[in-house]
Amino acid sequence: MGKKRGMRVCVDTSEYFAQKDGESLRQVLSWCDVFLPSDVELDLLWPGCGESTDSLTDRLAATSITAAVIKRAEQGADIYDFQSRTAYRIGIRHTLVKDATGAGDTFNGGFLSAWCRTGDWKAAAHMGQPWPLCALSHLALKRGREETQ
Repeated sequence: MGKKRGMRVCVDTSEYFAQKDGESLRQVLSWCDVFLPSDVELDLLWPGCGESTDSLTDRLAATSITAAVIKRAEQGADIYDFQSRTAYRIGIRHTLVKDATGAGDTFNGGFLSAWCRTGDWKAAAHMGQPWPLCALSHLALKRGREETQ
């Protein structure tokens, strides 16, 4: 529906949803432009897929997505642009990790904001790269209050 109206549709899932209802999630991919899973979520959707780049790109290219941004925690992120058939690996910036909660979401926010402005996947990945440091270097908010321990 959104794509038909010219909107860019992006999907970031969770391990819970990928594990509990992977079939529905795979169907949703036919409606989106960009898929932003973690490597763990990807493996829950297509077991073993993340071990082979060819298998991964074949699976994802078979959907209607334009690009996939695979978040790989300490290994950074891989960006696959299926229209130009290019791939990029983006490293990470090291920091003292206090809590990893929200790191992927903050990357997504910076990445998607830059991509919507520029249309450049690689530049967007570099723009998204510093934001997880904010999440990683602070304790997460839990139950409506900041944890102090």
